[in-house]
Amino acid sequence: NNGSEGLEAYYNEELSGTAGKVVTSKGNYGSEMLYTYEKYYDASDGCSLVTTIDATVQAYVEKNLQNAIDKYDIKNGAFCIVMDVNTGEIKAMATLGSYDPNNYLEIYDDAAAALLENERDAALSLPETSDAYKAAIDQYKNDVAAARMAQWRNRCVSDGYEPGSTFKLITLASALDSGAVTLNDSFYCGGQEKFSGREQILNCWKSAGHGAQSTAQALGNSCNIAFAHIALKLGGERFYEYVKNFGVLEKTGIDLAGESKGVFFDKALVTDTDKWGTASLTSGSFGQTFKITPLQLVRAISSVVNGGQLMEPYIVSEILDADGSTVMKAEPTVVRRTISKETSDTMRTLIESVVTEGTAKNAKVAGFSIGGKTGTSEKIDVFDENGQRVQDKIVSFVGIAPMDDPEYIILAALDTPSRTTGIYISGGVMAAPTVGAVMADVLPYLGVKQSFSEDDIAGKQIVMEDLTGMTAKDAQTLLKKEGLEQIRPGLTMSVWHNLGCAYSYLFQMEKAMECFWEAFLTQSNPKELVCYLLAYRSVKKPQEYENRLKELNVSDEVKDTLKKALDEFAQKKEVSIRPGKADEMLEKLTGEYHRSTGS
Repeated sequence: NNGSEGLEAYYNEELSGTAGKVVTSKGNYGSEMLYTYEKYYDASDGCSLVTTIDATVQAYVEKNLQNAIDKYDIKNGAFCIVMDVNTGEIKAMATLGSYDPNNYLEIYDDAAAALLENERDAALSLPETSDAYKAAIDQYKNDVAAARMAQWRNRCVSDGYEPGSTFKLITLASALDSGAVTLNDSFYCGGQEKFSGREQILNCWKSAGHGAQSTAQALGNSCNIAFAHIALKLGGERFYEYVKNFGVLEKTGIDLAGESKGVFFDKALVTDTDKWGTASLTSGSFGQTFKITPLQLVRAISSVVNGGQLMEPYIVSEILDADGSTVMKAEPTVVRRTISKETSDTMRTLIESVVTEGTAKNAKVAGFSIGGKTGTSEKIDVFDENGQRVQDKIVSFVGIAPMDDPEYIILAALDTPSRTTGIYISGGVMAAPTVGAVMADVLPYLGVKQSFSEDDIAGKQIVMEDLTGMTAKDAQTLLKKEGLEQIRPGLTMSVWHNLGCAYSYLFQMEKAMECFWEAFLTQSNPKELVCYLLAYRSVKKPQEYENRLKELNVSDEVKDTLKKALDEFAQKKEVSIRPGKADEMLEKLTGEYHRSTGS
């Protein structure tokens, strides 16, 4: 009863416990020697693990990954990691599209299952007593086991992939930190360029080119040509040392079995450009022709935004013994510093601009400051049955929030979107909105505070304070502290306003004043106070008018403007609506009022 995968394999010793036993004495022939010697050793239960995985976050991740798989017809599954950038705690980790955990022995891939079934049928067709039958059955069993192990792999820690343009964050952070480039540098992109020491012409994803662009714009545009120039400015030696410092050449140390460390260039390929050319250095700058694991990338980019600290990720927060006492409590572990805090601060600003102005606009979530980087990578080492390199792509996006004080990083990757959906295959079009959807679900749940601009107010989600027993003025003061500029107790400002007008035209001024006051409470624009103040003016209560005016939190300039407007309006003696029409309007609005309030 040993753990074979994941946490159970890694913590097998802690989970196993100790079997009980009885030690007795026996005679020469194994017979029991009663009443001579007998000692009992009690069994001890194994420990329990408390993980950092949040079940709610995990559920949100799996939901949105599945939605993306269905929407973009993803052929080879998807994976996602949610991690605390400051501690290394893994909040969620998912690999979808590989097998059904509820029926884990079944081969999930239809093509692989069909091949295995054909292999089994061929083996069963042989005479059972023959050596060929035994060999074929053994081979079939081995192939089934291999297929199961392949689909059970945790891609987040075990499989390498080309990170694509998400790696540009590592390249740029290294270049800025070393002083190889500055924010004032300019890079020209004409759509393609022939670099010295590189046989193949380098093409930008934008065939028309980006033209002249600043360092920040190069990141926002995800320009390969600009980043090739940045890598050459950085140089192979420094590029390799920074990549090493970011943990790309080593395992992360996470407490999970089966972790790998990807495959990076031999040092000479990027440092000795006189001998090996510049192909590896330039391609490596934008995340191509090498592989790292998703967790390696998440850890490295976390250090870019958390102040420059490379953290050791972990998935078990505590180990408890059989009595529930804590045997081990995990603490955040800083491995080393990657970049300076100043460089990290600069990178946060640049990374946020990729979402607000660059290729990752589809990752925006109303109320949250989000940064990130898109990635679209090829599978250079996968070939079809004819020996031709496949055209499959992995689209990805790594997002961080909130950017003013980063807390969480989310990487999602979709392996081989279908070319038949009519949707352009790219990280910005497919993976960015997927991570945006995850963030929209998990950030409010995790307690990340929202702050809305005028542009994203339409997407605002509000958890209302309990205002029971408060006066209208106190309620407005409290809600304004929460950033709520409009308060609508039952009816909108326009309904209160129109209801007040109807009462005014019927010369029921006390009721009109109540309605205008409610209209004022739902509208922060001082211009809307004219109707309310006019009501007091109309019923000749100048003192109350002055008192109410003093209560208003507006400047003297605004008050003077209001007085002038009221004086001008007061000179107009005409009533612009007939009493009969006023009755009709009052009846309609009163009915709307009762429906809204349930009274």
